[in-house]
Amino acid sequence: MTSLNYGPVYIRSGKHKGRIGCFDDITAGNKKNIEEAVVLFGDPLLSSTCAVISFECLEMINTHNLLQRMDYLVRVIYLKTENNKKISDIQKITYLEEINYINSLLGERMFNAMFNHDKNEVNVFLSHSSKDKNFVKSLAVDLKHYGISVWLDEWEINIGESIPTKVGEGIENCQYLALILSQNSVQSKWVENEWQAKYWDELESGKTHLLPILIEHCTIPKLLKHKKYADFTEDYSLALDELVNSISKLNIG
Repeated sequence: MTSLNYGPVYIRSGKHKGRIGCFDDITAGNKKNIEEAVVLFGDPLLSSTCAVISFECLEMINTHNLLQRMDYLVRVIYLKTENNKKISDIQKITYLEEINYINSLLGERMFNAMFNHDKNEVNVFLSHSSKDKNFVKSLAVDLKHYGISVWLDEWEINIGESIPTKVGEGIENCQYLALILSQNSVQSKWVENEWQAKYWDELESGKTHLLPILIEHCTIPKLLKHKKYADFTEDYSLALDELVNSISKLNIG
Protein backbone atom coordinates (compact mmCIF):
# COMPACT_ATOMS: atom_id res chain seq x y z
CA MET A 1 0.00 0.00 0.00
CA THR A 2 1.27 3.45 -0.90
CA SER A 3 1.99 6.04 1.78
CA LEU A 4 0.10 8.64 -0.27
CA ASN A 5 -2.61 10.35 1.77
CA TYR A 6 -6.17 10.99 0.66
CA GLY A 7 -6.68 14.58 -0.43
CA PRO A 8 -4.86 17.01 -2.78
CA VAL A 9 -2.24 15.47 -5.08
CA TYR A 10 0.05 16.54 -7.88
CA ILE A 11 0.28 14.37 -11.00
CA ARG A 12 3.97 14.26 -11.82
CA SER A 13 3.90 11.95 -14.85
CA GLY A 14 1.64 10.20 -17.32
CA LYS A 15 -1.28 11.38 -19.43
CA HIS A 16 -2.43 13.98 -16.87
CA LYS A 17 1.04 15.27 -15.95
CA GLY A 18 1.00 18.65 -14.23
CA ARG A 19 -2.63 18.55 -13.07
CA ILE A 20 -3.86 19.08 -9.52
CA GLY A 21 -6.50 16.71 -8.24
CA CYS A 22 -8.02 15.11 -5.18
CA PHE A 23 -7.07 11.52 -4.32
CA ASP A 24 -10.55 10.24 -3.48
CA ASP A 25 -10.43 6.44 -3.53
CA ILE A 26 -8.42 3.32 -4.34
CA THR A 27 -9.43 1.08 -7.25
CA ALA A 28 -10.25 -2.57 -6.75
CA GLY A 29 -7.10 -3.64 -8.60
CA ASN A 30 -6.09 -4.62 -12.11
CA LYS A 31 -4.47 -7.45 -14.03
CA LYS A 32 -1.00 -5.96 -13.69
CA ASN A 33 -1.39 -5.62 -9.91
CA ILE A 34 -0.49 -1.93 -10.05
CA GLU A 35 -1.85 0.25 -7.26
CA GLU A 36 -4.17 2.90 -8.67
CA ALA A 37 -6.10 5.86 -7.34
CA VAL A 38 -9.31 7.58 -8.35
CA VAL A 39 -8.40 11.26 -8.74
CA LEU A 40 -11.02 14.00 -9.02
CA PHE A 41 -10.07 17.15 -10.93
CA GLY A 42 -11.66 19.71 -8.67
CA ASP A 43 -13.45 20.02 -5.36
CA PRO A 44 -14.35 16.44 -4.29
CA LEU A 45 -17.98 17.49 -3.67
CA LEU A 46 -18.42 19.33 -6.96
CA SER A 47 -16.02 17.85 -9.52
CA SER A 48 -17.55 16.49 -12.72
CA THR A 49 -14.44 14.70 -14.00
CA CYS A 50 -12.02 12.12 -12.66
CA ALA A 51 -9.40 9.60 -13.79
CA VAL A 52 -7.83 6.37 -12.57
CA ILE A 53 -4.11 7.03 -12.13
CA SER A 54 -1.21 4.84 -10.98
CA PHE A 55 0.18 5.75 -7.55
CA GLU A 56 3.65 6.03 -9.04
CA CYS A 57 2.44 9.04 -11.04
CA LEU A 58 1.24 10.92 -7.94
CA GLU A 59 2.87 12.91 -5.16
CA MET A 60 1.68 15.18 -2.36
CA ILE A 61 1.21 18.77 -3.49
CA ASN A 62 3.24 21.80 -2.54
CA THR A 63 2.57 25.49 -3.09
CA HIS A 64 4.99 25.62 -6.00
CA ASN A 65 2.90 22.97 -7.82
CA LEU A 66 -0.28 24.94 -7.18
CA LEU A 67 1.08 28.26 -8.42
CA GLN A 68 2.65 26.72 -11.52
CA ARG A 69 -0.58 24.96 -12.45
CA MET A 70 -2.65 28.07 -11.79
CA ASP A 71 -0.41 30.14 -14.05
CA TYR A 72 -0.67 27.53 -16.81
CA LEU A 73 -4.46 27.21 -16.61
CA VAL A 74 -5.01 30.96 -16.66
CA ARG A 75 -2.86 31.28 -19.78
CA VAL A 76 -4.60 28.37 -21.53
CA ILE A 77 -8.10 29.68 -20.77
CA TYR A 78 -7.17 33.22 -21.77
CA LEU A 79 -5.55 32.12 -25.05
CA LYS A 80 -8.23 29.43 -25.62
CA THR A 81 -5.58 27.03 -26.91
CA GLU A 82 -3.47 24.22 -25.47
CA ASN A 83 -0.47 22.84 -27.35
CA ASN A 84 -1.66 24.87 -30.37
CA LYS A 85 -5.07 23.17 -30.27
CA LYS A 86 -8.30 25.00 -29.49
CA ILE A 87 -9.79 23.95 -26.17
CA SER A 88 -13.42 22.82 -26.13
CA ASP A 89 -16.11 24.32 -23.92
CA ILE A 90 -16.17 21.11 -21.88
CA GLN A 91 -12.41 21.27 -21.38
CA LYS A 92 -12.70 24.90 -20.34
CA ILE A 93 -15.29 24.01 -17.70
CA THR A 94 -13.02 21.24 -16.41
CA TYR A 95 -10.10 23.66 -16.14
CA LEU A 96 -12.25 26.24 -14.36
CA GLU A 97 -13.23 23.58 -11.80
CA GLU A 98 -9.54 22.84 -11.29
CA ILE A 99 -8.77 26.54 -10.87
CA ASN A 100 -11.47 26.88 -8.19
CA TYR A 101 -10.01 23.88 -6.35
CA ILE A 102 -6.48 25.30 -6.54
CA ASN A 103 -7.71 28.67 -5.25
CA SER A 104 -9.32 27.02 -2.23
CA LEU A 105 -6.13 25.06 -1.48
CA LEU A 106 -3.94 28.15 -1.79
CA GLY A 107 -6.25 30.16 0.46
CA GLU A 108 -6.28 27.47 3.13
CA ARG A 109 -2.50 27.03 3.04
CA MET A 110 -1.86 30.77 3.18
CA PHE A 111 -4.22 31.25 6.13
CA ASN A 112 -2.61 28.41 8.10
CA ALA A 113 0.88 29.71 7.38
CA MET A 114 0.09 33.23 8.51
CA PHE A 115 -2.15 32.69 11.51
CA ASN A 116 -1.79 29.18 12.96
CA HIS A 117 1.26 29.03 15.21
CA ASP A 118 2.52 26.42 17.64
CA LYS A 119 5.11 27.39 20.27
CA ASN A 120 6.76 23.97 19.84
CA GLU A 121 7.39 24.41 16.12
CA VAL A 122 10.90 24.89 14.74
CA ASN A 123 11.38 28.57 13.88
CA VAL A 124 13.14 29.58 10.65
CA PHE A 125 13.96 33.13 9.53
CA LEU A 126 13.79 33.55 5.74
CA SER A 127 16.54 35.92 4.60
CA HIS A 128 15.96 36.99 1.00
CA SER A 129 15.88 39.74 -1.58
CA SER A 130 12.47 41.34 -2.09
CA LYS A 131 12.88 40.53 -5.79
CA ASP A 132 12.60 36.83 -4.93
CA LYS A 133 9.37 37.28 -2.96
CA ASN A 134 7.25 34.88 -5.05
CA PHE A 135 9.56 31.94 -4.43
CA VAL A 136 10.00 32.82 -0.77
CA LYS A 137 6.26 33.01 -0.08
CA SER A 138 5.77 29.58 -1.68
CA LEU A 139 8.57 28.14 0.45
CA ALA A 140 7.21 29.79 3.61
CA VAL A 141 3.77 28.26 3.08
CA ASP A 142 5.24 24.83 2.31
CA LEU A 143 7.50 24.81 5.37
CA LYS A 144 4.54 25.74 7.55
CA HIS A 145 2.61 22.82 6.04
CA TYR A 146 5.32 20.54 7.45
CA GLY A 147 5.08 22.07 10.91
CA ILE A 148 7.97 24.52 10.56
CA SER A 149 7.20 28.07 11.67
CA VAL A 150 8.74 30.78 9.48
CA TRP A 151 9.61 34.43 10.04
CA LEU A 152 8.70 36.35 6.90
CA ASP A 153 8.96 40.14 6.95
CA GLU A 154 5.58 40.93 5.37
CA TRP A 155 3.84 38.61 7.85
CA GLU A 156 5.63 39.87 10.93
CA ILE A 157 6.16 43.62 10.49
CA ASN A 158 3.10 45.82 10.96
CA ILE A 159 2.54 49.35 9.71
CA GLY A 160 4.42 51.86 11.89
CA GLU A 161 6.88 49.35 13.37
CA SER A 162 10.63 49.73 12.99
CA ILE A 163 11.85 47.43 10.24
CA PRO A 164 15.47 47.08 11.53
CA THR A 165 14.23 46.40 15.07
CA LYS A 166 11.72 43.74 14.01
CA VAL A 167 14.23 42.06 11.69
CA GLY A 168 16.84 42.04 14.44
CA GLU A 169 14.37 40.44 16.86
CA GLY A 170 13.41 37.87 14.25
CA ILE A 171 17.02 36.84 13.64
CA GLU A 172 17.81 36.78 17.35
CA ASN A 173 14.83 34.59 18.24
CA CYS A 174 14.91 32.13 15.34
CA GLN A 175 16.53 28.72 15.62
CA TYR A 176 17.70 28.75 12.00
CA LEU A 177 18.22 31.30 9.27
CA ALA A 178 17.45 30.08 5.76
CA LEU A 179 19.44 32.15 3.28
CA ILE A 180 17.83 32.31 -0.16
CA LEU A 181 20.74 32.40 -2.59
CA SER A 182 20.06 34.14 -5.89
CA GLN A 183 21.71 36.73 -8.10
CA ASN A 184 19.58 39.33 -6.35
CA SER A 185 20.31 38.28 -2.77
CA VAL A 186 24.09 37.94 -3.09
CA GLN A 187 24.22 41.59 -4.19
CA SER A 188 22.07 42.80 -1.28
CA LYS A 189 23.91 44.34 1.68
CA TRP A 190 20.76 43.99 3.78
CA VAL A 191 20.67 40.23 3.18
CA GLU A 192 24.40 39.99 3.83
CA ASN A 193 23.99 41.66 7.23
CA GLU A 194 21.17 39.25 8.12
CA TRP A 195 22.97 36.00 7.36
CA GLN A 196 26.32 37.13 8.76
CA ALA A 197 24.68 37.84 12.13
CA LYS A 198 23.63 34.19 12.30
CA TYR A 199 26.93 32.99 10.86
CA TRP A 200 28.87 34.32 13.85
CA ASP A 201 26.36 32.76 16.23
CA GLU A 202 27.04 29.48 14.47
CA LEU A 203 30.80 29.81 14.94
CA GLU A 204 30.41 30.59 18.63
CA SER A 205 27.98 27.76 19.40
CA GLY A 206 29.50 25.13 17.11
CA LYS A 207 25.98 24.23 15.97
CA THR A 208 24.31 24.66 12.61
CA HIS A 209 22.08 27.73 12.43
CA LEU A 210 22.54 28.86 8.81
CA LEU A 211 20.81 26.97 5.99
CA PRO A 212 21.75 28.00 2.40
CA ILE A 213 19.00 27.57 -0.20
CA LEU A 214 19.97 27.91 -3.85
CA ILE A 215 17.16 29.00 -6.19
CA GLU A 216 19.29 30.01 -9.17
CA HIS A 217 22.93 29.80 -10.16
CA CYS A 218 24.90 32.65 -8.60
CA THR A 219 28.19 33.43 -6.87
CA ILE A 220 28.15 31.73 -3.46
CA PRO A 221 29.64 33.93 -0.68
CA LYS A 222 33.13 32.71 0.27
CA LEU A 223 32.19 32.10 3.91
CA LEU A 224 29.46 29.68 2.79
CA LYS A 225 31.21 27.71 0.06
CA HIS A 226 31.97 24.84 2.44
CA LYS A 227 28.30 24.38 3.30
CA LYS A 228 25.91 21.98 1.60
CA TYR A 229 22.91 23.85 0.25
CA ALA A 230 19.35 22.85 -0.63
CA ASP A 231 19.27 22.97 -4.42
CA PHE A 232 15.94 24.23 -5.72
CA THR A 233 17.24 24.92 -9.22
CA GLU A 234 16.17 21.52 -10.58
CA ASP A 235 13.38 19.82 -8.63
CA TYR A 236 11.41 21.89 -6.10
CA SER A 237 9.68 18.89 -4.50
CA LEU A 238 12.88 16.90 -3.90
CA ALA A 239 14.71 19.96 -2.56
CA LEU A 240 11.81 20.75 -0.23
CA ASP A 241 11.81 17.19 1.15
CA GLU A 242 15.57 17.36 1.72
CA LEU A 243 15.29 20.72 3.48
CA VAL A 244 12.47 19.60 5.75
CA ASN A 245 14.28 16.36 6.64
CA SER A 246 17.49 18.26 7.40
CA ILE A 247 15.71 20.73 9.67
CA SER A 248 14.01 17.85 11.50
CA LYS A 249 17.31 16.03 12.04
CA LEU A 250 19.10 19.18 13.18
CA ASN A 251 16.32 19.94 15.63
CA ILE A 252 16.45 16.43 17.11
CA GLY A 253 20.22 16.63 17.42
